[in-house]
Amino acid sequence: MSKSIYNYYMDETCHLLNNNSDYMVIGAVACPKEQTYRISQNIKNIKLKHGLKSSFEIKFTKISPAKFEFYKELLEYFLNEESLLFRCVIINKTYLNHKKFNQTHDDFYYKMVYFLFRYFLLGRHNHIYLDYKDTMSYQKGKKVEECLINSKKIPPVFNFKVQPIDSKESNLLQLSDLLIGLVGYKSRKITESKSKLELIKYLENSLNYSIDRTTHDECKIDILRWRPNNVQRM
Repeated sequence: MSKSIYNYYMDETCHLLNNNSDYMVIGAVACPKEQTYRISQNIKNIKLKHGLKSSFEIKFTKISPAKFEFYKELLEYFLNEESLLFRCVIINKTYLNHKKFNQTHDDFYYKMVYFLFRYFLLGRHNHIYLDYKDTMSYQKGKKVEECLINSKKIPPVFNFKVQPIDSKESNLLQLSDLLIGLVGYKSRKITESKSKLELIKYLENSLNYSIDRTTHDECKIDILRWRPNNVQRM
């Protein structure tokens, strides 16, 4: 375990219980704090190279044929940048039975946050940045902090600080949005966008494994496909 400070840029997609999607994905990009400025500048330069403003917000929903080469180069940069790692949890919401386990969907969400970070702590000091969506984001940050600090399975040597930030001001949080979106798209087996499918294909060919299955070794993209104990793992 490194004594360095690590930053994590956490986001999610389709995490609400009822939103016409069977799959939710919670994930985070990890980066040593001392490398964040350099990497952010490199991402900014990729934007400029492709004729985009440095303020252009990278988002999965903005993938299009016109921006395909930009997003492909961004994924290539992520794959080749040794300081960047990504981990996510995929949840099939049709398996959920909150009443049986006497929990709310919010309770379950924070359990999944715990599973996301339990084996994804790379330094003693861990700063987790969430996408600021509304004033409730600060309460959400406190809950994330509490669920990690109070966990009996995460050693007390780790400490955490959680802070909501505006995704428009963080290239690394934007990168997390992109990766989470690709994982979610593959999990939901959507085929509407050729550009998104081609990016998924490029990513999987580069990794040499699928991004909708649990990984079992240390990987550039580390995936946990959550399931209840009574459901066969896929």
